[in-house]
Amino acid sequence: YEMSTTKAAAYWGFGALTLLAFPIAFIILCITVIGIPVAGLSLAFYILGLALAKVFTYSSLVRELIFRHTKKRLHPVAETVLAVLPAAIINLIPVIHGLVGFACAIYTIGYVCLAIFDTVSSNKTVKAEEAKTE
Repeated sequence: YEMSTTKAAAYWGFGALTLLAFPIAFIILCITVIGIPVAGLSLAFYILGLALAKVFTYSSLVRELIFRHTKKRLHPVAETVLAVLPAAIINLIPVIHGLVGFACAIYTIGYVCLAIFDTVSSNKTVKAEEAKTE
């Protein structure tokens, strides 16, 4: 939650860029014979991420917005279920459902991109520190 409120532009920027660039990359990878399995696997994870985007956004971001200021917190699963309930209500509104779904997809894909980037960059620093100690 702290990263999403402090680095909001990074989440939305990387998410929008990746949401638009991934389909183009899939088409380019499908041109080569070697890239077809990579494109298929990437497409599967991309579609899975888009399908779970609304649930991820509501369970991570909205849960913290709702329950951050309460003195006695509930079990994390109970908080997640209560935070996902607004998504079920928003699914009933036709136009808003699409806009919220698109925003959730951008947020989730941006989160995944930044998580992968942070993991890769932190592994490089850990390896560099290990090399210095040896």
